[in-house]
Amino acid sequence: MALTYDAAGNMRTGLNGRIMTWDGENRLASVTMAGVKTCYVYGPDGTRLMQFRAATANPDDICIVPATPSTAQPVTVTFAEVEIRNYRQGNAEVVLTYPHPNIRIVYTRTTAGVLASSIEYRFTDQLGSIREVVKGAVRSSVSTYEPFGMVHSYSALSENKFSFSRKSNRLSSTEPLLISRTSTRPSP
Repeated sequence: MALTYDAAGNMRTGLNGRIMTWDGENRLASVTMAGVKTCYVYGPDGTRLMQFRAATANPDDICIVPATPSTAQPVTVTFAEVEIRNYRQGNAEVVLTYPHPNIRIVYTRTTAGVLASSIEYRFTDQLGSIREVVKGAVRSSVSTYEPFGMVHSYSALSENKFSFSRKSNRLSSTEPLLISRTSTRPSP
């Protein structure tokens, strides 16, 4: 499938059959892929406020915010550093806060309705790409990047002991990860 662009340079047709529409401010308005249309709503300052699944997958239809969100039409709402996924869906609702660019606090509800939280530390490289995610004191995922930005990702239980730079990954998946204010990577 060929990639197509509009006069403003916005991609209209992408890989894997994605069809994209754009608003008058050149912001992504919707993406249709595999029979699912995802719509985006922006505030007056240009920040994204809402993401939701449209009722129809026709890329030419207007996106209408569902009056009552459901599992068939999940809604994600964003307010500054707070993101609410599955908005207004009871125990399925997940609240994410970002008190710092490298810290994400996830609030969920159990089936009994009890609020639970977990903290994720996200370590980035100089380009801002997430390299490691640590939940509590356990390294949960590591991503390395191959030439030209292709992601090579493996779980904490992976057998791969070397990254693209050929440096040994000496920290095993069972060792606790110590976090300090002065360094973002544990010393070998």
